[in-house]
Amino acid sequence: MIDIYSDYKYRSLTAEETKWSGYWLTSERFYHLTPCHKYGYLRIPEFNSEIQNVHTLFRKTFTLKDSPVKQAKLFITGDDIYKLYVNSAFVGEGPAQSYPFSYNYNCYDVTDLLKSGDNVIGVHLYYQGLFNIYLMSADNLCGMIAQLEIMYADGTSEKIVSDRSWKYTECDAYSAPYIYGYQTQFSEDIDLCKYPSEWINSDFSDDGWEKALVTGKPYPIDYNLVPQITPSVTHEKCYPTEIKKIDGGYFLDFGKELTGYTVFNIKGNKGDKIELRFGEELNADGSVRYEIRANCTYKDVITLSGGEDLVENFDYKGYRYVEILGNLYDIDPREIYTLCRHYPFPDGAAEFECSDDVMNRVWDICAHGLKIGTQDTYYDGPTREKGGFVGDALISGLNHYILSSDLRIYRKFLSDCENSSRYSHIMMAHIPTYDTNFCAEYSSLVPLFIKQYYDFTGDKETVRRMLPVAEGVWDYFSEFIGESGLIGKIPHMKKVPDTMETVLIDWPRNLRDGYDTEKAFNGECTLVNIFFYGFLKTCAELYKVVGDTNRALETEKRYEALGKAIIENAYDDESGLLKDTPDSEHCALHSSALALYFGLELPKGISPVVELLKRKRLNCGVGFAYFVIEGLYIRGEYSLAYDLLTGKDEHSWYNMVKEGATTCWEVWGADQKFNTGFCHPWSSSPIYFYVSDIMGIKINKPGMRSFKIEPHIDDKLDFINLTLPLENGCIKASFERKNGEMLYKISAPDDVEIIFAGDGISFERI
Repeated sequence: MIDIYSDYKYRSLTAEETKWSGYWLTSERFYHLTPCHKYGYLRIPEFNSEIQNVHTLFRKTFTLKDSPVKQAKLFITGDDIYKLYVNSAFVGEGPAQSYPFSYNYNCYDVTDLLKSGDNVIGVHLYYQGLFNIYLMSADNLCGMIAQLEIMYADGTSEKIVSDRSWKYTECDAYSAPYIYGYQTQFSEDIDLCKYPSEWINSDFSDDGWEKALVTGKPYPIDYNLVPQITPSVTHEKCYPTEIKKIDGGYFLDFGKELTGYTVFNIKGNKGDKIELRFGEELNADGSVRYEIRANCTYKDVITLSGGEDLVENFDYKGYRYVEILGNLYDIDPREIYTLCRHYPFPDGAAEFECSDDVMNRVWDICAHGLKIGTQDTYYDGPTREKGGFVGDALISGLNHYILSSDLRIYRKFLSDCENSSRYSHIMMAHIPTYDTNFCAEYSSLVPLFIKQYYDFTGDKETVRRMLPVAEGVWDYFSEFIGESGLIGKIPHMKKVPDTMETVLIDWPRNLRDGYDTEKAFNGECTLVNIFFYGFLKTCAELYKVVGDTNRALETEKRYEALGKAIIENAYDDESGLLKDTPDSEHCALHSSALALYFGLELPKGISPVVELLKRKRLNCGVGFAYFVIEGLYIRGEYSLAYDLLTGKDEHSWYNMVKEGATTCWEVWGADQKFNTGFCHPWSSSPIYFYVSDIMGIKINKPGMRSFKIEPHIDDKLDFINLTLPLENGCIKASFERKNGEMLYKISAPDDVEIIFAGDGISFERI
């Protein structure tokens, strides 16, 4: 049985630096190409590269000296994606996508994989060549660099570097009848007759392979290599919860949505074809719906070599169900598994349990969605887009930290924001990417990201470094302020055809509560102006953090002026609500709800908004629901906030659970959007509400060393148990109703301050 993952364990190191001694390696196909970008500015050839879907295998054999290895670190990166193997064992893949001028490299501890005598390093390098929001590709840049640094027990050291002694071959085993989603991925028909299955073994003969080509020392001018802030994505074996024999093969149910690759061993006749079908749901007849809603045809054909074959895909998919069809006379279905790929998630992740079973299930689907939907950045989703949307990161980053206490990925996200401003200072809608699309609301969130990170860390230097990024955003959007004092129509900077508006309102379009989009897209959109009211208000707070009182006062005047202009132009005196635009008669819930969130005072107070939300409830997207519910909690409308959070209508997290969700979805129900994604971390906000609003655990001082506990626990809840990881331990909190009393207990590390402010609740720190 072949199992290159049997020795896999999480080996990635972070923030490790090296001085590169070797060369950037590439193949003949890419050696003479001119990069499609230079010095930080993009030149789009014709969007997609003429060269596409190229798999190249590199290998290096070497012999260790006769002394025990004390430690061995392997530094590596590749463009677009590499997979690394040492002595027949899978080590890891990467790098996290990044701009060439700040290109990530990884470090792995491979001490346990080395052996006396002959050794081999294998690198499977992939160049996609499509212009999309998943990979930094279509740029004619393809290559790799690696360096193995060995320390022996006798005190000596050795370096194995990438150079002309490495061999390579282009692997033509892969073909693609389909392209998925937004041009994010090729399907993978694999002819294993053309795949050198033993190439990662040290005794494999590579006599027919070419010598690697070197393009610079240590790497070409197009790159500046930096250690990746985050660890590499990790992998875990997940076995099916159900295996069923069907006509022509097997049906597998993994019990929940996963992101990864299906892996199995099979023997068959040379030329036999096996068909793999992946899906997130089933057809009416019980077969796998492999033409998934998210515009991906998840069907691959594998041609067997005639020997013992290891079947695995290179790129990952998002799926729950698999059908394996064909001549399967020599396959053990019990050994089939998904190698699930995601950002490393700690064993001690946050835990939640309460007396409401639906809330427990909502927590579970949100936590699982965050786990598998967070890859090397905060992803929009793992199927159609496979990219990092800026707007999604506000909710995903907040809840990912609550679950894991891991801030490295948030730091990387801020770094990507900073780096992307070199391409476009307005902040692109998805990063890192060459695609300069944007939407105003996402750009307006930059100060909120900075403030959220500061609350987590107390890191003033990062605030100081990131404020110019926010200033660049304001420099652009402030150009469109008209005589009314409002931001008006915003033109699209992108020079390529696209249907995306510069103003989003909400997503999907049918969950915009009837917002007057024609006027909003072509004039003064109230919602955009409130987002930038919050932008300026948060910037003013950040200037105070870094001690810039003059800029703080100046920015306060700006947000006060913008707030006044919003009221003067868009406030409807009769209804007490905000109109969609100054010249519209319609009042969608979005603008008024966002006013609650950002503390924009309305002349008739919040009562008209509260009545509106009682009537319309969550007639909005799942992502925007965060602003609606949190705005109600901020303004003391706890009962309505809880009612919307735990509602059981069509627009509810309950509806996801009722329809069988195992992750948090893009929309409230599968049929509410024609290309629904079944894993969308932006829908995970109940995690925050349960922790921060219901149990009332909120940061009191930046740095996670002081918390104020102000619970708002609905009468319907009899008990709650909660565990939150911290960098220096964990917080354990519990609530219960007992003999007519409400009891709240909490334990925390000794150096964590706990301030309790719960009325009518007995409190004990244990």
